Amino acid sequence: MIRTLYTGLAVLIFSCTPATAQYFHDHAVNAHNATAAHEASVAQMASATGACKNHYFQADAIGWKFLRGGADRDVALFNDPAGQAALSTGDLGLDTRWGPKLTLGSLHDCGWGWEVSYFGLPLERSFATVTDPENLSLPGDLGFELLDLFEVDQMTLTSASELHSFELNGTRRFGPWLWIAGFRYLRLADELNIRGIDDAGFDSEYDLASRNNLYGFQVGLRRQGWHGRLGWDATAKAGLYGNESRHQQFVTVNDGVNDPFFLREPTGGSVYPVAFIGEINPNLVYRLSDSLHLRAGYNLLWVEGVSLAANQLDFRTVDGAGSGNHTRGGVLLHGLNVGIEFRW
Repeated sequence: MIRTLYTGLAVLIFSCTPATAQYFHDHAVNAHNATAAHEASVAQMASATGACKNHYFQADAIGWKFLRGGADRDVALFNDPAGQAALSTGDLGLDTRWGPKLTLGSLHDCGWGWEVSYFGLPLERSFATVTDPENLSLPGDLGFELLDLFEVDQMTLTSASELHSFELNGTRRFGPWLWIAGFRYLRLADELNIRGIDDAGFDSEYDLASRNNLYGFQVGLRRQGWHGRLGWDATAKAGLYGNESRHQQFVTVNDGVNDPFFLREPTGGSVYPVAFIGEINPNLVYRLSDSLHLRAGYNLLWVEGVSLAANQLDFRTVDGAGSGNHTRGGVLLHGLNVGIEFRW
């Protein structure tokens, strides 16, 4: 019985082998054809997508103006009338400062894209001076310790600042909206110098310098439209950032006889607070050709949670004076931009 069963099974297997082999052969051929067709379709799609890529480069000049910065602090007082402010950080000129903005990006036909951009304000100094012979002093106890910062002839205040922003973003189009998400680095440097001069040859200086390095991720939205040759776009972005903040200050004395020396040794502090950046940029666009556009717009930039030199002023003479780093400051800048856009 068992021998009969084995014999029947063997006959069944050998009889089915040609059909089975033919089945697997046909299946392999069909699979190969389908794969080849799919690869051809993918190649054709890639070619079409490549042809439909929309690359763009924008070059703008922005005239930035500070709306708000460090605290308005008195840095020089009249002795007569006693205690009246003679010079403050609010007296520094806030003229419009021009800086570049460069953007390079690409948006694929499927809606995905990328964008890198940079804008900055180069280092620039502002000055304010008050003169009143033997009637000017530094506020607080620090003035009494310096002959040339107490009852002096002239006090000069100098401020310097610079700002640089780098972005790397991914973009995704959903209907008329373009979503933006990516990484941003912003550097903000701020310096302050107070100098007292009198006719006896004394010359003392109070120097402060703050550095902020902000790293973090941001999200945003962009909307644009066209009406003939005239178009528009508007972008809004915001994010939370870690701030690597450093501050240093010192006071030097030059009595006209000896080498300059420190009355306050270099001191300061490093902290790592959370900061915020928000940005709004609407533009009008005029199409000169399919490749070349003219642009003009408005920029508003808000940076909060940073160290600013004016906020670090400490006119005390106690131990530890000037050793902190206050990062509750913020800057608000705005300005007009003009430039060109090239597409290909």
